[in-house]
Amino acid sequence: MSKRMKYLSAGVLCLLLYIGMQIYVRYGEEFEYVERLIRHSHNVEERVGLVQEVNLPLLGSFKETYLNDSTLLFMSVKVVGSKRTTSINIDAVRRDGAWKVEKASADGVQISLE
Repeated sequence: MSKRMKYLSAGVLCLLLYIGMQIYVRYGEEFEYVERLIRHSHNVEERVGLVQEVNLPLLGSFKETYLNDSTLLFMSVKVVGSKRTTSINIDAVRRDGAWKVEKASADGVQISLE
């Protein structure tokens, strides 16, 4: 196998892994929880207007850590509203089957999603 084919194969493999990870995150319980909070948050609506889309950015951040009976989550999402678009970073924890936002920020400013 030539060097070019090896690089091409590695690139295709990376692309497939990336697409798989996007699908895993996008249709996971974590994203559904975050999207629901954002769509129902008055603070987000004041900032961006009526929420039209909640997406994972192409190079967005997602980290899930399992610790004993808890799951720690960091997620960065792009929120498109009727007035403007923003990026929201969320730190959440799942304990005893229930998710809770520990911290959220939009454009570097801490906000409440409750």
